Amino acid sequence: MVRARRADARTAVLVAYLETEGWLARRGRGRAVGQTVEEFAHHCDDANLAAKLRPFAILFSRVRYGGAAPTSDEVATAVAAFAAITERQRA
Repeated sequence: MVRARRADARTAVLVAYLETEGWLARRGRGRAVGQTVEEFAHHCDDANLAAKLRPFAILFSRVRYGGAAPTSDEVATAVAAFAAITERQRA
C-alpha cells in the first residue's frame, strides 16, 4: 500500500511536468533537443513563466532522475504549477 502511494505520487509529479512541457511545446515554447529540464527552465525568456517553471523542473528532475518520493505537498505544488503555467499562458 505504501509503495503504491509512492508510485502514484511519483507518477503525478512526472505526468504534471510532462503535460506542462507538452502544452508549452504545442504553443511554440518547447524544450530544445539535448536541453535538460533545468536548462529549459533557466533559459526561459518569460520571467513569470520561469519563476513557476524553475522549481517545478527541479522537483521533476529530483523525482525522475534521483528517484525521490515526492511528498503530498510536492504533488500539490506540481499540480498547481501546471495549472498556473497553463492558465498564465492562455491569457
